Amino acid sequence: MRRCCNCGCLIVLAFVAVSYWLSANRNYREAVDLRLESVVSYGTDKGLGNIVGIEPWIKPADYASQTALTGKLDGYLAEAKNRGLLRENTVVVLPEYIGTWLVAANEHPYVYKAPNLKAAMAVIILTHPVDFTKAYLQSNERDRITAAIFRMKSAVMLEAYRNTFFMLSIKYGVPIIAGSIVLPRAEASTGRLRARGGPLNNISVMYNSDGSLYPALVEKRYPTADEIGFTAASRNPLPIFETKAGRIGALICADAWYPDCYTDLAKERPDVLVVPSYGGSPGAWSRPWNGYSGHAAPKDVDMSDVNKLTEAEAWRKYATLGRYRSAGVRDALNIFMRGNMWGMHGDAQTMIVSGDKAYLRDIGEGGAAIVNLWRSGTETPKKP
Repeated sequence: MRRCCNCGCLIVLAFVAVSYWLSANRNYREAVDLRLESVVSYGTDKGLGNIVGIEPWIKPADYASQTALTGKLDGYLAEAKNRGLLRENTVVVLPEYIGTWLVAANEHPYVYKAPNLKAAMAVIILTHPVDFTKAYLQSNERDRITAAIFRMKSAVMLEAYRNTFFMLSIKYGVPIIAGSIVLPRAEASTGRLRARGGPLNNISVMYNSDGSLYPALVEKRYPTADEIGFTAASRNPLPIFETKAGRIGALICADAWYPDCYTDLAKERPDVLVVPSYGGSPGAWSRPWNGYSGHAAPKDVDMSDVNKLTEAEAWRKYATLGRYRSAGVRDALNIFMRGNMWGMHGDAQTMIVSGDKAYLRDIGEGGAAIVNLWRSGTETPKKP
């Protein structure tokens, strides 16, 4: 009897200890670390407007709350403003997944110190056992666990994402193409971003300079092999964002590798192409290219290039710099995320096209950058 009593006490104490640990202060904060290494401009200021690409250096703590993310991005926008880059005819662009990592918002402090993403996900699941179970039962994706976490956190993510870019677009008086976020069946046609429930999509939206939502969203058509287990491929039309800097078409990362995306955009006669991308693992761009990820290669791809080209060479040949002319654009900007998210480091080359000139900017695993592209005007772009 005494042994049973002791075991019962130990179980109760263990339960209390775990409950206390899980209920720890969720207002986790770290000092803002911009780690801004460079601010560069391409092209010539002709008074036609400019596209400011922000490549932030991010870490898990930047997603501890809406306040943390807003504060981080505010620092880069303030620097762009101080450099005279934010004007009446400016559009700001942020990288893919800038909103997706809000899946970690309002969690236990250990999430932001976890050694890897799996450990962080495990804590999120343990902290919300009932909500996770409900979301898991609603999910039928191949990667059911990841899909369930995104469904469970979608309301928190959506509110933080909306509030962040609503406030920043008003504060700086510029439209912001807000990278991307994974949400269940998002809609923007009502003037307010909503998640209706259903398949998860990787989407991008633009907030106008007055904080209003542009009534159209971009959905990723070609999720990569890493994404296809929990996000759905979209076949919806690709919209054009009408701005004072011109008509802007946007492709989310991997979509820039597929010719149908460019031909569809070309029908809408865009002036500028922006490609918010995420990046790769350390050294990925210097390693052999493994071919297309998650989907069959388009017919115009030389399959002998697989394992012959480097990842960087393949990006130049088959993505933005190799295909932008098919969209009929004069200018293009392909930006990436920087930083260290649970051991995942950003490593990529920024791609810029200004009229007839193409540029590659390689900062590897370096710090953050602000990349400004002046609109080139009516020059006919040439193949780089």
